[in-house]
Formats: sequence, structure tokens, C-alpha cells
Amino acid sequence: WTATGVAFRASWRGLAWFGLLYGVLYAISMRLITSANPLAPLWPPAGVLVAGLLLLGSTPRWMIFLTSFVAGRVAGQGALLPGVETLVLIVAAWIEARLVSDLLRRWRGPVITFGSVRDIPALLWATMLAVSVNGVIVGAISADSAETFWQGFITSWIGGCLGILLFTPLLVAW
Repeated sequence: WTATGVAFRASWRGLAWFGLLYGVLYAISMRLITSANPLAPLWPPAGVLVAGLLLLGSTPRWMIFLTSFVAGRVAGQGALLPGVETLVLIVAAWIEARLVSDLLRRWRGPVITFGSVRDIPALLWATMLAVSVNGVIVGAISADSAETFWQGFITSWIGGCLGILLFTPLLVAW
């Protein structure tokens, strides 16, 4: 019973740190996007979400999703109830992160540490595949024409790739 209690407390502590980091980076990223900063496409929360899925393996995934949802909504927009488009984007980001973490685990095993050179190409391929799926969803939501579809797709693709490829290995290795 005590071992379960220790694991449960460690899980909550890790979830709390994850939520705090996710919320802070989400708020910073939203400010960069709205200020038309050249770093706007960089989306660190995507990398934090993937790292959370990889590092908090014993935590139920619905708890990780709920933590990222609440932290992102409260820190980024200040409101908990999203509109339909925002909810679809949140689910698309979750699908993206789940695809990356599931593909990494399938290709490299259950524990990913980025200690092997083979982990990096696996992360690259998993990221490009998952971000492409998310990019299609984002492009379709933002599309009033083919031009806006591709603009939404490319912005989402670049931001997701940069966020996952930069922040996931840093957080997992740290």
C-alpha cells in the first residue's frame, strides 16, 4: 500500500510540474503569436506535451490531457470553456502528441531517454508524420480558400516540428 501511495504522490508531483511548465510556455507562446513576432511559429507546448506523455508513463493519459487542457486554457486565454474551433485544435494537438509518443515507443521501446543516436531519427520521423496530421486538421479549420489552408498547414507544421524537436529531447534528457 505504501509503495502505491509513494508512486501516486510522485505522479501528482510530476503532473503538477508538467501543468505549470505547460501553462507558462503556452502563455508565452500565445503572446509571441499575437505580437507577430518572428518566433511566432515556434510552439513549445507541443514539445512539452510529448515529453509529458513520455515521462509521465505511469500517469493515466486522460490526466495528462486534462492537465494540459486546463493549464493551456487558464494561462493562455484566461477562460476554461473553449469554442468549437478551439476545442478541435486542442484535440488535434493531443492527437499529434499521442502519435509522436506512441510511434516513439513502438519504434524505440517503452523507455525513451534520447541517450541513443537512433532515438533522434525516430523522433524526427514520428514528429513529421504526427505534425502533418495535425497540420491538415489546422489547415482545414482555418481554410476559406486553398491559400489559407496551406498557410494554416505550414504554420502549424513548422511550429509543431520546432516545438517537439527542440523541447521534447531537452525535457526528457533533463
